[in-house]
Parts: sequence; C-alpha cells; structure tokens
Amino acid sequence: MVVSTFPSLTTTFLVNRIQGLIERGFDVHILAEHPGMRGVEVDQERRSLLPRVRWASPDRGASRLRMGFCGLSRLATRHPLAALQAWNPLRFRGLAGGRLAAMAAAAVALPRPDAVLGCFGPMGELACSVRALGIFDAPVLTSFHGVDAYGKDMEHLRARYRLLRRQGDVFLPVSRHMAKHLQDVGLPIRRTAVLCTPIRCERFPWHAPRRRPVGQPARLVGLGRLVAKKGFDDGLRVVAELVKRGVALHYEIVGDGVEEPRLRALAAELGIMHQVTFAGQRSHAEVRSALEQSDLLLSTNRVAANGDCEGIPNTIKEAMASGVPVVATRHSGTPELIEDGVCGLLADEGDIAALADACVRMLGDNALAHACAVEARRRVEQMFDERRLNDRLAALLTASAMRWRRRRARCAA
Repeated sequence: MVVSTFPSLTTTFLVNRIQGLIERGFDVHILAEHPGMRGVEVDQERRSLLPRVRWASPDRGASRLRMGFCGLSRLATRHPLAALQAWNPLRFRGLAGGRLAAMAAAAVALPRPDAVLGCFGPMGELACSVRALGIFDAPVLTSFHGVDAYGKDMEHLRARYRLLRRQGDVFLPVSRHMAKHLQDVGLPIRRTAVLCTPIRCERFPWHAPRRRPVGQPARLVGLGRLVAKKGFDDGLRVVAELVKRGVALHYEIVGDGVEEPRLRALAAELGIMHQVTFAGQRSHAEVRSALEQSDLLLSTNRVAANGDCEGIPNTIKEAMASGVPVVATRHSGTPELIEDGVCGLLADEGDIAALADACVRMLGDNALAHACAVEARRRVEQMFDERRLNDRLAALLTASAMRWRRRRARCAA
C-alpha cells in the first residue's frame, strides 16, 4: 500500500482498510513518503502497524534535496540503472529526481508485492513510476477520494496523471459521480470500479430520532474540517434564516481548520453567535456523543472555488447510521447516498431558503424523521458497511493479481 503519510490522524479509513485486509489473510506492507507530525500521540491501532511501514524519509522535516540524496545513494547500491532513470524528466516529469529515487529505494526494502494499492491519485502515479523503474512487477490499483479527483483545470489533472492514465491497472473512485469525472480526465471507464469509503456501522448504534420537549431548542450539528468545500458558511446562513423565521435552535460545528476565523466573523456579522458553538476537533467518541444529542445533521457541502469536491461524506454516513435525520446539499456523490424524502432531505448547493425549508420540515414532522432514520440505517448498512467493502477490495486485489500473472505467463510463453 502506497501512502503519503503514515501514521496520520486524518486517515482512519486507511487504517481500518489495512486491518481489514490483514484479517482476510493479506500480508500488507506500507510504503510511505514520510511519518506523521512529531509530537502527535499515535493510537494503538496505528502503532501496531508501524513494523509494516517503510518510509522514503524517516524525518518529515527533511528537505527534498536531502531526501533525494539519501534515496539516490541507497537505490544506486541495489539498482544502479533505476537510480539513473529516476532522474529522467522526460519520462517522469515532476516526480523525476530525489522524490522518486527515495520512494524506489524504500520499496526495494519491502517484500515483492502481488498487487499494489495507491491511496489517493498522486500515490497511484508515484506507484506506477516506481514500477516503471523495475522495482516491482505487480498491478497498481489506485483509490480516489475527493481533492485528488476534482479541480477546475482538467488539463492539469490530465498532466498530473499522465503515467497513471496509461499504465494504472484499476481505478477506484468512491462514487459514480467521481467515476464520471475521472473518465473526463482520461482514466478509462473499463478499468474503473466504484469502491465507496466504508464506515464501521457497529461503532454507531442506531437510536430513534430525539423527540424534543415542547419549548426546547432544536440541536443542529455540522461535522467536518473547516475548509471551503464543506460549506459551513452556508450552514451559518441557514441558521440565520431559521432564527429569522422564529425557530429556536442551537448549531454546533465539530471540527477545525483554516476557515474558522472567517466563520466566526460571519456568525458575528449574522448576529447568531449565541446560537452557534465552535467545538473544535473532537475524538471519535465525542463525535458519536454529539450525534446522539442532535436532532439534525446539517451538511452544506459545495464545490469550492478551486473545483474541489467531496466524494460521499463520511459524516453523513455516520449520522445516518446513528439515526440522526439529515438535511444535505445535492453535492457530488451525496444523492447516491440520500434519496430525497426517503432517507433524508436534499436541496441545491447554496440555496439557503430551500435548506431552511428542509430543516423546518424535518424538525416539524416526527413521522418523516423516524421513517428517514430507519431507511437511512438500512441504506448505510447495505452500501457502506466496512466488512462488505473490505470483502470487495480483497476480491479486486486478488482478481487483479491473478490477471497480472496470467498476462505475464502469456508474454513469457
């Protein structure tokens, strides 16, 4: 498995995926560019995987020059021709040089793989480049998750995945919407299989939607990093519209990020600081607790100015698994998860009035909220349960390895 950073606190789904493959009998090894941030406590799940990791640079703060020099010297002793080829800018473009040499040198120290999974598009491109140097002989599967798949500049994406488009064996976007976008980028649809990001449903016990006592304010929650594509500024505008309509409520935003100062200023400008809490980053247990105490998840994702989009947000899946009614935007792959009026309510991106209408409808109709919560749990278990999706990933890896071996045997014959 090829990743940018390991361990990282923001890639829980990757840790769960690795453990799922190990449980299914796979001998998983991790090739990472560098370790996570210094001083960040690593949990037991991630710590148990550290013996399986090989880093291109053991020091996250190392310069590209130092990383390249060390990688080149290590690679030259094992694969002198590969060390020379790694610097070919015509063949490897922006990856040529120290970064590619360092990853190739680290890969040499790992057992020869039967299949390689690049986690996020750039890691798939990097894995194909390492394979092109002759470091391993196995199929490369690449998973796409959001920022790596979308962008306004299609030519930039085509150039970014120049080698991957030609030589990648299987592409794994997390939604049909993303699969279509990647097809427009130039990734062949015949080599594409949708593989959604899973959640562990058993970690989110289902509870019937809360019935608030008369006069108690409704509790709305928003979950996620405070970045542009999450649309929390639209969430604040929806709250302001609801307050203007006389709805008593409290809106808790769980997460942190670069947008927080701007969002706080907007809440003050809208006059809703007393109705909004910025809770910051919270543990998984605290997120579950926040969901249990909420009447509604408000998800206002939208296309960011740079074209960045979500895949299918895990925060929505977690709320649906927990029995929390959801109001969300028709963003990216979200309509593949939520059928409007059946397991949640949808409105167009940026349509503040429609989002407020949906919140009023969901909060005021206990029968609708309960029916949506029941169907939402069923749908998440059916489409996004971790066990099912890990079985599917294991089958894709096995099938890809078998096809690769058959193709190699035919070539040898």
